[in-house]
Amino acid sequence: MRTIKSTLMALVSLASFLLNGGTALAQLSIQDVRVVDVTPSSFSVVWRSSAPSAPEIRVFLDQQGNSEITGDLAVTPFPLIAGNPDLADGYLQDENKHALQAEMKSLGINRVRVSGLDPNTSYYFRVASHAGAEISQLPAASEPPLPVKTMISNRFISSSVQVMATLDGAGAKGWVVYASTPGALYPVSGVVGDGVKDNEVFLNLANLFDQSGQNLEPGLSIPATFTILSGTTSEQLFDITVSGGFSVSSVNPITLPVSSGDTSAPIWPAGSSLTVAGVGSTSATLSWGSALDNVGVTGYRLYRNGTLETTLGAGLTSYTSVSLSPGATYSFSVEAVDGAGNSSTGNPAVTVTTASSKTGDCDGNGLITIDEVQSAVNMYLGVKTSSTCVDTNNDGVSIDEVQKVINGYLGL
Repeated sequence: MRTIKSTLMALVSLASFLLNGGTALAQLSIQDVRVVDVTPSSFSVVWRSSAPSAPEIRVFLDQQGNSEITGDLAVTPFPLIAGNPDLADGYLQDENKHALQAEMKSLGINRVRVSGLDPNTSYYFRVASHAGAEISQLPAASEPPLPVKTMISNRFISSSVQVMATLDGAGAKGWVVYASTPGALYPVSGVVGDGVKDNEVFLNLANLFDQSGQNLEPGLSIPATFTILSGTTSEQLFDITVSGGFSVSSVNPITLPVSSGDTSAPIWPAGSSLTVAGVGSTSATLSWGSALDNVGVTGYRLYRNGTLETTLGAGLTSYTSVSLSPGATYSFSVEAVDGAGNSSTGNPAVTVTTASSKTGDCDGNGLITIDEVQSAVNMYLGVKTSSTCVDTNNDGVSIDEVQKVINGYLGL
């Protein structure tokens, strides 16, 4: 099955090469692979890819990579804890999580959690990034997979060290921060903006494990190293001693002075476009692909006829412009921005002409449906309050106006 899949992907890559006039595309690459958050029953892997991509992991029982058990495990791409804590509505919480996951993907940050493992057991893995027809795998199939060993057991740590780190100086939502300390086997990690503010990250150092496979017991202070993974840029490291107030009910605040000397503007990949996903008489839905940035795109600005209409988060790449005039022409463009205030140039643009207004087209999509015919009849009979989409001269719905709605439905 794997051989067939690999062959198909190779054919797709060849087709993409030929469609691009035989010009080689930039090769997708993986770097900075790191095992984090290892427990008795799970582990996570974080890595960087050279372009926005989807992560994949394969897990094996043997060092040669012959006995794969991925299908027997729970694999979670872009795992999060809580999203935005200020959102009480469950739907909005899910939307916020999806936006945060999309932000990570746009930054080229891949993160996968594997659970359902046995304690004190060695496993081996390979990771891969998928970007359209391109796939990059590490280690290569000709090389042995990477090792990881689960911890023995969890124990209660009364002097729990919980850290709330504020990343000061740059837009950081979707970045990953690792924390480790001497004696710890693997670092713990957190996603900036997950369960906290957009420039904060929560880390529980009690989830660090020592050489014995047990939770690491802190002393009066912990000399910790915090590593920031911000996407396609190099890592930033901070050595900070965390001390005082260690308990299960306290959180230690620290500040990580992130470099803010970013002067590089976001760029659009070759072939980027602003497309029309749907147009009616009073609305138009637009969509676009993700822009790239050396630190990370933080949002998009959509312009209508040269005037800013809205600003969207980096995880949103579609928008519906409303309150348009029927039969009118509009020009739209989208601009990408980063946390340092840099904005893209050569922005994708499109011209849209809305559908002409039709009597009875109350939803403004340029079509008359049978439901709208029934609604017009109900307005004429007084069962439903009249609306200007049918009562075009504001003198009450007439039989002639109902006939126009029916004709519109029949295409007459």
